[in-house]
Amino acid sequence: MDKKQALNGLYFEAGAGLYDSQVLEYDLKYLIYLTSRLRFWDITLEQANSIIEGKSKQTLGQLFRILKDKGIKDLFENEVEEILADAIQARNVLIHGFLVGNSEKILKYDTRQALTLEVRALRRRIKGGSETIKPILEILTEALTGLSVDTTKEGLANEFGIKHWL
Repeated sequence: MDKKQALNGLYFEAGAGLYDSQVLEYDLKYLIYLTSRLRFWDITLEQANSIIEGKSKQTLGQLFRILKDKGIKDLFENEVEEILADAIQARNVLIHGFLVGNSEKILKYDTRQALTLEVRALRRRIKGGSETIKPILEILTEALTGLSVDTTKEGLANEFGIKHWL
């Protein structure tokens, strides 16, 4: 096995972790957008659009603080807040130098495998944050649009000819 093949598993997991992190960030942005559209707080639609489109640059932690400071955390129980805080912490570990900080461990098979398992564990925590707020996003989306998520998925599947819409 050459070096490139040896690194594939670790790099795949790290890349998937980056994707999971971006999904979590978008979910928080979407939560801010939905709550502003439903007038849960005093943010303008223009400000919410700026956040969701990435024109207003905030870190994931800052987005979470926006929700907490505006009292939106009342939308979810303390457990959800703790899961989100843990997901953000896991995301920060993965994104801010995890691979570079462990570069010496990448070179040996045993330590590389352990790193791969660590990345998978971080990914589970990150994905846990998104999974925890998905029901809230679905309820708020339905409240805003009047359409259930299932109806929306069905419509997209029919429109684009996709049998199994994600």
